[in-house]
Amino acid sequence: MKHKGKVTTSQDQKKPRQQQGGELASCAYSFVILNDKIFEHILSFLSNQTLTKLQGITGDNYPNCEPAIARFCCRCENNKPAIFYNLCRECESKHKSYNPNTTAAMARMVYGVQDFSTLSPIAGEDGTPSGMYARVHLENFMLRTCGSKVGWLRVIAQLNGGIRRVLVQQHQAREDWKMFFVSLAPGFEPYVTPDGFNRSSKADLEECSKRFALVTAAFKERGFQLRREEPSSRAFIAHGVGTIECVIENAEELEFLIANTDFAQRQRSFALRRFRKCSDEAAMELCAEYLKDAKGLVLPRKWEKCRSRFEKVQESKLELQQKLRYINSGGVRQEI
Repeated sequence: MKHKGKVTTSQDQKKPRQQQGGELASCAYSFVILNDKIFEHILSFLSNQTLTKLQGITGDNYPNCEPAIARFCCRCENNKPAIFYNLCRECESKHKSYNPNTTAAMARMVYGVQDFSTLSPIAGEDGTPSGMYARVHLENFMLRTCGSKVGWLRVIAQLNGGIRRVLVQQHQAREDWKMFFVSLAPGFEPYVTPDGFNRSSKADLEECSKRFALVTAAFKERGFQLRREEPSSRAFIAHGVGTIECVIENAEELEFLIANTDFAQRQRSFALRRFRKCSDEAAMELCAEYLKDAKGLVLPRKWEKCRSRFEKVQESKLELQQKLRYINSGGVRQEI
């Protein structure tokens, strides 16, 4: 191999360089290449990443240098393949978002695994295969299969089409969201589901999480259970609608209805009669009944606030549904 540029000899080393102004300067270091064979021997110790950089600097073409696969390496050098986040497994494991396991689809499309016959998936909590594979096992398997890190990098380079890029991006996005939810209020994540409410903005979710924490603390203080299906709590958490006091009163009412009445049965009855808000209708009906006869129970504060309207409406000529709505909201614009 012919090496471009001047080769420094031992004689050259003995000649001190002259600085501007005529002063002699000693060389800080020397890089001696006696001949091409020794230089090639030195190159054999360098990783493909280092060879690629050196080749870019000198303009030479070095044997065993494969610039095309260098871009798939981690920046820690030593030819370690970058899997997710442009990091090798060891470098990624230092980050909080690191997940030591991955799916079979990722193993196939990102790692390049084609034969799973000698790989065992991780056992789930019940002892059955979980479908997840330990990344360190996948890494060792590919190194054995390909013979070296460079051989594995060649496989990764062949896989690096559109599908692999999409899979890597999707994986990284999922892991980022997992870590984001860890920073939010405990128990908040189930609200951000198809059954809950959807938010794509992390700033919005942080605000929702703060309201969730306030509601959770208020419920815990009063010994109530926060129910996802309760509309007022969902509206407050998702959109900031209403106040915590209103949410608490509605929760107190729901706890009373579930514990002491045939609320569920009445809901079904109103639903069969095609009432759009069967839960509200059932609650209003039960409110009026228990204001008339509390049956020795302590009624929810929300119902006690309706007592003056309940007493006022007793002698009126309004229809039953109008009476119920007036009792619960005072919203009937009519002479009583």
